Order: sequence, then C-alpha cells, then structure tokens
Amino acid sequence: MFEAFIYIIGFLLILILSVIVYLAEIWRRQRNWLKKFAPDSPDMQQCTVGYITQNNIAQEHPKAIRDTIPGILQYDQNQIRCLIPYDEGREVKTFEFDRQSHLALLTVQSWIAQFPPLLRLLNSEENQTYYFVATNTFGFPDTRKTQQLFQKLASHVPSRHHHYGQSPRWVTPMVIFTLVATVCIVGSAFYSGSQAALSEGPGFVEVTNSGDVFTTTRHSLYHLDAQGNLQNRYSLPEMGIKEGITDLHALNRNQLLLADWQTGTIQLCQLNQPTCNPLPAFQGNSSEAWQFQRAIKFVVDRKNSLIYATNTAQHSLVALTLDGNKVEQTRGQNTLLCYPNGITLSRQGKLAIADSNNFRILTWSRNRQGLALTPDQQVDLVQSPRPQTECTPQDKPKADNPIQRHLNAFFSVPQEYDLQGNPISLPVAEEGRVFPTFVEQDYLSFWWVLIGDRSFSRDNVLRFDANWENPLRINFPDQKDIAHMAIGTNQVLLALPEHYLIRSISLDDLSVRSFGKEDFQQALQEEQQSKWLLQVFYYAGILIAGLGALLLLVLALWEQRQKAIALARLDPTLEN
Repeated sequence: MFEAFIYIIGFLLILILSVIVYLAEIWRRQRNWLKKFAPDSPDMQQCTVGYITQNNIAQEHPKAIRDTIPGILQYDQNQIRCLIPYDEGREVKTFEFDRQSHLALLTVQSWIAQFPPLLRLLNSEENQTYYFVATNTFGFPDTRKTQQLFQKLASHVPSRHHHYGQSPRWVTPMVIFTLVATVCIVGSAFYSGSQAALSEGPGFVEVTNSGDVFTTTRHSLYHLDAQGNLQNRYSLPEMGIKEGITDLHALNRNQLLLADWQTGTIQLCQLNQPTCNPLPAFQGNSSEAWQFQRAIKFVVDRKNSLIYATNTAQHSLVALTLDGNKVEQTRGQNTLLCYPNGITLSRQGKLAIADSNNFRILTWSRNRQGLALTPDQQVDLVQSPRPQTECTPQDKPKADNPIQRHLNAFFSVPQEYDLQGNPISLPVAEEGRVFPTFVEQDYLSFWWVLIGDRSFSRDNVLRFDANWENPLRINFPDQKDIAHMAIGTNQVLLALPEHYLIRSISLDDLSVRSFGKEDFQQALQEEQQSKWLLQVFYYAGILIAGLGALLLLVLALWEQRQKAIALARLDPTLEN
C-alpha cells in the first residue's frame, strides 16, 4: 500500500514538472518572438497585445474576443505601430497610426458575461478600425495591462472611454430571483431526498409473552394483538425518539425498552402516557452517566434483573442493571468479538450473539448471578480459512488529526487483536463471507439465524436444530432486506422495511404469509405513500433546479450574444 502511495506521489510530481516545462517553453518562444520581430527600441515603448480581426468580432460570439493573434504594440509621442506576424512567422504585418488617430477603451457592463476590455484604434488615413487587447507573457488577455496601456496611449492621441452593453433592467432581478429560487429548491430537494432515504417500513419487531406484537417504522410505533389487529399507534418523535431506534424489547404491553440511535442510550417508554426517558444511568445528571456508540442490540434477563447489550462499535458485550449501570464488559477470549449484533437468551439460560464480522454465532455461559461471561460454543457460518477481520482493540489510541486517522486507516492492514492488543495473524478468505446479524431460539429449541452477504443484504433465514446441526434455508417471496426477526408462540415474524411488510413463518409447517390485518396494512401503505411523495418532491426539485440552471445559462449566453452584437455594431464615425 505504501509503495502505491509513492507511485502516486511520483506521478503527480512528474505531471507538475511537465506543466512547468510546458509553460516555460511557451514563455521562451514568446520571448524569442519578441526579440526576432520586435527588438527593443530606445525611442519607443512596447507592449504585448493580441490583435482581433473585425470579422472575428462580427461573429457575435464573445469567445472570438479571446481568440487573438499575438502582436507587439510600439508607441512614442509621435506614432503608434503594431507588428503582427503571419505566414507562420516568416513575415510581419505592420499597422501604423499617427497622432490624429482615435483611441477608445471599450468596457463591457456585464456581471454575467466576462469580456476583456478592448483597445480600439482608428487609422485616420485609411479610415480603418483595429481592435487589440493587452496580453501577458503567455498570450492570455490581461485586463489590468489593457487599462494601463490605454492610459499611456491616451497622453499621445485623442482618446475616449466607452461603456457599452448595459443589460436591460429586468435581467439582473431575473437572474437573482432564478439563482435564489434554484438554491432554495435544491435545498428542499435534498431535504426531501434525505427524509425519503431515512423513511422506511417496519424495521424492528418484538413479541411479548402474551402474544402482543410491537413494531416500529422510522416515526411510528405500532401495537398489534397476536392476530395482527392494530391496537394503537404512537408517534416516536412525540415520545422523545427523534432519529429512530436500533432495537426494542417489551417488558409488558405498556412498557418498552428502546435503543435510541441518536443518543446511544436505552430508553424506558411508558405507553400509557406515552413518553420515553433514558434509564437512570444514562441521564446527564448522573455522576456515572455514559452512552453507547449508536448501534445497540440488547436482551433483558428478568430472572437476574440484567440487560445484556452488544456495543457494536466497540466490539464488546456489556452487562447492565435494569437502571442502566454497567456491571461487566468483555470482548471474549482468543478470537475477540468483531461488530457483534443480535443477542438473545437460550432456553438453557445461555447468551447467543451474532458475531457479524467474525462470521459466527457465539454462545456464552454465565454464573448464577448472570455474570462472569465466558465464551462457550462457537458456530462458524463460513468455511475455512476464516476471513480476515477488521477490528481494532477498544483502547487502541487514535490520532487527533482526522486526516492522519484516515491515512492510518487507509495504509493499515486489517487484523484481529488479542486481549493484550497484540495482532493475531489470520488468513484471508476472498469468498464465503456470511454475516450473521440476528439470532433467536423458538419454544421447540430450534435456532433461527438471519444472515447477509458481503454487502449486508439480509436475504437468508436459516434454521438449525438445538445442537446447531441440520441447517435449513427458509424460502419465501421477499428474500431481500430482512431487517429484524422475533419469535412468537407459534410463528417467526420478519420485518421487511423496504417492502413495508411483516412476514410470518409458521413454526408448525414453515408456511409463509403476511402478518397484520387490513387496518395495519393501510397504516403502512400511508407511510409508504408519504415516502413516495418525498421521492417525488426530490426528483421534481432536482428537475426544477436543473431547469433553473439551464435558464441561467440561457440568460448568460443571451447576454453574451447581445454584448458581442453591440461590440460588432460600434462605429467610430458615429461618436458624439
């Protein structure tokens, strides 16, 4: 990786050096031309200019003003002459002007179209008009030099300064209005697009011991009975959950524990009020207040009055009291946890964790108090050799500079670490990565695992027997975007947020059907329609913004054309 970085730096240095050599060559040729065709004269001053032919100006295109023929303008108190090379530099054409010639500086009044100021010289003898623009060493128009050259020439010949091409009064307000409207529409479009992207159907589902079902969308919490009849609907923002959740657990039909993604806390929600408040240990007025790093999955052990949570971002398993106080935290032994996700309690009282980036299900034993968490059994969901993981020790120091952190992450080799923070060498498997995301056990002791592929598309549900053998893949119509699952008395419920559906798998015959009666389905359809409207606003806003940008372009091109026309029609014989 470091060698690739050196190659990139070397390539950029060679590119920069090539540009410098190219510009130096242009400068050298320009200087040679000056010495060859316009040697320094002790009697006359001179300036590099670009000569603009009359027919180029008459093309009514502003770019023609920049398409100049390089030349030298020499002048003193008696005469002005211009040397223009042609015929591939073998001959020089000379224009001579006497003290009776007329000089004008033409300046465009426009803030859309950028025209360089032009020098217009009228040869009184030939009654011919010539246009010039002062240029720098590389031949590009130089506004400052043009104005300085006009001031020097004006002391020798009659001169005037002309401002032309003033825009109609309606152009400026029109441009400002279009620009402001375009910016506002783009902002509204991106806001609608972000809200549409965040809006989703049922993302999490939970079943109580009595069979009541709770499920959440981004902004709503739904309460259904065991048959799928809608009992109540709650607004999560009004309850204090602003940015969605990462897990939920029902204590009873009136109390829920929600993992708040925005605050990294576990909230106790009273549905009879309805409000949600962080557990005492997560509240800011507590001396031991703390929070998770966004992603939380948890399960409640009522027997020992404990909460077990996977702190995904810190690759750890945390044991908490029901007040949220941290009792124990561990990453395990040997191959440590790496982005753990779903967690559940087995019928034998063991913890089971979907250790996603280690491609395994890991069970944990506990003592009678529910503590002394120790890895017990590992169920691999990937064939050997095991893929290389990308976890770092929890206490590994990070650079304060964000740029340095990104560079370190880019050039560092992903690897696993032991308890002492020493790297463990693991072989890399290019294929076969299977990420378990959630794990549950039903009343028949069958294990249910929700897994995803390399892109975390959760499209596989596997069922194992009690000994983690005889895996069976469940086939059902919507095998994409399964976000969560929960075990009921006689069914497994799957949340499909993109489809705005909840699927039910019967534990008796593994048949699949939609869950929820008509009133619940209608509520989900209303949310789906709201997302569709946000998407319409987004695409319509982008389209209107594009039309606004096109209108600005048309106005700019129109004004440029008007300036070019005005310039082409300037006739020095009509000056007043």
